[in-house]
Amino acid sequence: MNQNVPYIIANHQDERVGFTPPTGLNYTLASDREKLFFKGCDELSKRAYEKAEATFTQLTHRYTDFLDSRYILGALKLRKGNWQQAQYIFLPLTGRSYFISYWIFRFLPDFRLVLNVNPVFWLPILPRSEEISIAVAHIRKQLGDDDACLAIARKALKKYPSNLSVRVYLASLLIERDNYDETVKLLNMTLKRRGDDIATTFRFLRGLAMMRFNDIRTGFYQMESALDFAFNTSPYLQENIRFRMIEELIANRYYKDAINCLDDLTPSVATVLPNDFNHKEIRDQLIDKVKTLTERGVDVKMSLHGYKKPSRDEEDFWEVETNR
Repeated sequence: MNQNVPYIIANHQDERVGFTPPTGLNYTLASDREKLFFKGCDELSKRAYEKAEATFTQLTHRYTDFLDSRYILGALKLRKGNWQQAQYIFLPLTGRSYFISYWIFRFLPDFRLVLNVNPVFWLPILPRSEEISIAVAHIRKQLGDDDACLAIARKALKKYPSNLSVRVYLASLLIERDNYDETVKLLNMTLKRRGDDIATTFRFLRGLAMMRFNDIRTGFYQMESALDFAFNTSPYLQENIRFRMIEELIANRYYKDAINCLDDLTPSVATVLPNDFNHKEIRDQLIDKVKTLTERGVDVKMSLHGYKKPSRDEEDFWEVETNR
């Protein structure tokens, strides 16, 4: 599946989230609409996505005001990369400020759409109107309209300022545009949530923006904080954050911290790291750089914990190395 295409969690074990299947659904005394909904739920639980799409298409056409069915159908369309169809299905939900799914939470409690927002993180989209706005923004981005995507995300944040998912998504868009100043301001808030992936991603993006906005030490500590929060909740997110930290440390020439971070990198999910990532080769290259700089008499006691900025000699050396 293309990395930009979302995937769906529907009551089955998933390596990124760790959900477990619920008990079976009961058809006793159900109405025709309920029976059809239960049928689609069973098909989703068994990952029979094509059958489920047909069932929820029938259900949505027959009962046009059934918002839960519409959300699931939109998620299934997104899963296949049918951006235009998904946009058409989702748009009526964004205007329903009162829409918080009852049926999905009751009968498919673990169901959600997960967007591969960018190479940094995955964003769960729960069946609520404010988070569906993120899905619509992401659709516009996939259709090539980046300005509309950003405008929708800004509008969603203005309408739902307390929604952390909307804030995190907008922050990711600003980082992609190298707008680190606004990102830092956007994420400059006290975060009470601690244990979920959205809160962890919030801390990670804040650290990333700070590092790229030249507040390297504070940003590094923010990313370390995000690692601590991800330790027990999401091995996938933890290793993803660690890999991005290594990238930033190398880019800022903090070789010793990068080596230490590499030593801590024990990938638990294969999809975290690029296919061409060679742990040993990168570590050996960093050690060689430190050794070469030491032989040249350059001070390489570079650690963010002691916070020593790169010297001019070292910057010259790095430029020579990268321009060969």
